[in-house]
Amino acid sequence: MAISKSSNSAGRTPTDGSGVTQPISAVSLPLPTGASTEGTLALVKADLEGTVSSGNSSTTPLGVGATYTGTFDDVTNYAFMTISVFSDQASATGGLTFQFSSDGVNVDVSESSDVTASSGRGFAITPRSRFFRIVYVNGAVAQTAFRLSVVYHRAGTGLITKPLSDSINDSNFAQTVRGVLAGKIPAGTYSNITAAVVGASRALDVNVVQNVSATGARTDLGQVFSLAVDVSLATSGVRNPAILLKNPTGSGKRIRIVRLNVHATAADSGIIWRLFVDPTITINGTTQTPVNLNIGGGSNPATVVTIFTLPTVSANGTRFFGYLSGQNSNSTEIVGDAIVVLNPNHNLLITGEPTINAQNSVITLYWEEVV
Repeated sequence: MAISKSSNSAGRTPTDGSGVTQPISAVSLPLPTGASTEGTLALVKADLEGTVSSGNSSTTPLGVGATYTGTFDDVTNYAFMTISVFSDQASATGGLTFQFSSDGVNVDVSESSDVTASSGRGFAITPRSRFFRIVYVNGAVAQTAFRLSVVYHRAGTGLITKPLSDSINDSNFAQTVRGVLAGKIPAGTYSNITAAVVGASRALDVNVVQNVSATGARTDLGQVFSLAVDVSLATSGVRNPAILLKNPTGSGKRIRIVRLNVHATAADSGIIWRLFVDPTITINGTTQTPVNLNIGGGSNPATVVTIFTLPTVSANGTRFFGYLSGQNSNSTEIVGDAIVVLNPNHNLLITGEPTINAQNSVITLYWEEVV
């Protein structure tokens, strides 16, 4: 842009021909199209540094059970917000609440978390609606220190990273991810890791990645046990109680019956084996000691079950399995593939009905104890 000029006797260059030097302001000059102004530079700075929400930030301590309620901010033009909070006293249960609204009046979405005493929390979340505010409810002890800060960001992902040493609990905010996991199995091929539903919980079945047996029982973890005993079935034609396995209340473990093998030692005889759940027990019988099959594996966990031979029962309970093991010294697997699961506070009874009196038999039971 050319500017005509003339010089006065002092050699100074006037801007209006008056002979008086005048300051030139950048604001008064026309700028080329697309050039930055003070306003656009301020916006760029805000994008880089973030915008502090004065209506949702506070350092004023709260009394017992007192509530801090922020003001609804329009977050339409922001990609995410970062929140940091510190209190020297614990919040109420679910005392830190993020509220979202479509009109700045009614709360449409609300998400809560806890704050423990003298342990700061940090969040990075994306907007769920047009307006956002924070509500904080203090716990049973008055605060002497409280710092709450909210900063809005126009760009970024809002992802939080944490050290691997940090513990994870239900108060942590997390992304919801759906996908398929695969792992290499001993055969050298890859297989998808499946999910299992256990009661009201869901868990990954990692046995598909590292099987130790055909049933997936993890012997290497010290959670598989066995009992091999000789049992004399006294009376023919009668369901003689042979084995009683009890999973006590509060054991915290499910008992997966991996395999049950039976063997009749007398030739030309047979035994009808039956399995019952929750018999009425009069006498437990003779206590037996199971063997942990992680042999030589160091410090293995102790079994949670109690197991007995030749118990006395007044009622067998609910029958769910029956099998005739043949004659002439046959050894038979009558239960396998971990199809039977015994939960805490339930008992398993195995009976044998021989074709001859005092029938000797060998019983081998394998089970896995899992959470």
